[in-house]
Amino acid sequence: MVFGRLSLVAGRWSLVPTLPYEAYKSIYRMKNKLSKCTVLFIIAVFCSCGNKSPEEASVKVFDLAEALKTEETGLTSDYFSEVEMVVLDGKGEWFFPRHVIGGRFYKKYSLFYDQHNRSALGVFSRAGDLVLSLDRKGKGPGEYSGFSEYGMDPAEEKIYVAERYNQKIHWYDLQGNWIETIKIPTKFEHVYCMPDGNLLFQNVRRSDDNLDSCRLFLCNPAGELIKHVWNKPKEINDYSQFLDRDWLKYTESYGFLYRDAPLHDTVYQLNDEYELQPFFVMDPGKMKLPEHIATDFNRSKEWRNYLRTNRFYFSGNTLMISGSLNGWKHFDVDMDSQQITTLSEIRDDLVGWRSPPTECSMDGQYLIQRIYVQIYKDNIDNLVLNEDVIFPDIKEKIITEIKNANENTDIILLYYKLK
Repeated sequence: MVFGRLSLVAGRWSLVPTLPYEAYKSIYRMKNKLSKCTVLFIIAVFCSCGNKSPEEASVKVFDLAEALKTEETGLTSDYFSEVEMVVLDGKGEWFFPRHVIGGRFYKKYSLFYDQHNRSALGVFSRAGDLVLSLDRKGKGPGEYSGFSEYGMDPAEEKIYVAERYNQKIHWYDLQGNWIETIKIPTKFEHVYCMPDGNLLFQNVRRSDDNLDSCRLFLCNPAGELIKHVWNKPKEINDYSQFLDRDWLKYTESYGFLYRDAPLHDTVYQLNDEYELQPFFVMDPGKMKLPEHIATDFNRSKEWRNYLRTNRFYFSGNTLMISGSLNGWKHFDVDMDSQQITTLSEIRDDLVGWRSPPTECSMDGQYLIQRIYVQIYKDNIDNLVLNEDVIFPDIKEKIITEIKNANENTDIILLYYKLK
């Protein structure tokens, strides 16, 4: 086993070899019997083994700036095998605010969060029926002042909402009944309920406590700290102006992948032992957005002049990276050959929708397109491509549903299944 710590080297996080604890103990016991040179020799042997670790050698670096020299047009059928349409019915109890709503897409349910008032959560079945409209704002038991993080347990039998700065996680069943509230050791930025039921947190690190140097930490279901997953120094670009929706995601091909912040170009694998390993680097090269500009909102107009990577997905062995540089950019990376193809456009030859899907399901099997019906109702002909498609029946259903939608129909979801 290779031992190491993640350290900032030349602007990127790399695995720096360290000694296992048992090795240090053995050396300490021998210190009175061996010369200092001998001890240093033993340390050098351990570290030299770490320098040749396969983990470090397997980190892939993708030169996106170089790939920008040639661009092509892609098709949705290159990445997706089928499309499913789901019409959400709020039943007059849940109304979708325009452009200020978050979403989580599970196997059996989809969750939507009103980012405007920060207190309402809508839960819908996979078929589109409203299951629960949760709004428990208050100061009593089972109530919250507001939240911005939310999700479900692995069995999809209960939901949670998180108060990041009050250090609380509130659990409810699917009827809206309060189950419990747990206290977390420190303030946090993000939380994810893992398959084993433990809670993985990204630390906001604005508290003066013993977790201030810990970027990722793990708690058991009761909220008790059980592991420091990643101790790393603070960086200015940890607190950028960009919302990172992809801080942790599950992929069928590679398991859980972690990205520390939107301005970080390294993506890590998280194994079953909750250990991080650098996996690949989305390298913008000379086109990288400088930290001093990225963290200055007054210079936001300059951001478009630099290459920013926003989201990434996997379709089989193809890494799909979406980004922007004076407009939308998309990169396809073959994980075996590491060949990169830059796309200026992805045309939907499956159902003919004008733009590609951008939201990923929690199980990594689908990308989802969200259609705001009331917004598109009057200009549907401009949003659907006038050309032949692979699934004409679904295309016609989309057009008909939008044109005939009543005032209670707010959103249609298109589930594109990744190959």
